[in-house]
Amino acid sequence: MALTPRQELYARHKSAGLCVACGGTRPEGSTRVQCDECLAKKRALRAKLIGERLCLNCRRPAYARRLGGRVLCATCRNTEKRNRYAKLSAGICQHCSRPVDPGKTACRVCLDRTRNYHRRTRTETETDT
Repeated sequence: MALTPRQELYARHKSAGLCVACGGTRPEGSTRVQCDECLAKKRALRAKLIGERLCLNCRRPAYARRLGGRVLCATCRNTEKRNRYAKLSAGICQHCSRPVDPGKTACRVCLDRTRNYHRRTRTETETDT
């Protein structure tokens, strides 16, 4: 499958170690794909949209706040849900599009990542109390 011009630019910037948003230089040794300025702008826009209860995808009024701070309108939420179920019925991981493990809803890599995340957060909350 051919890449779109936007995807080609993203790949070219990423491989050159440049910010994928503006093409500027990223901090030395950074594992992020965006520079600090672009990341700050993105976070500010996201906070503004969430504060105004607007959909993060299409900027229409959102109706529900989901886990993880995702705010979506009904149309985008239904589209996301439909895509998730289509991947699940095709046996594809909804997170990364790899084949799922038998009897599971995600691939081994994503299952391990999720398990490790929950172990870390559970350990952190236990040490806080």
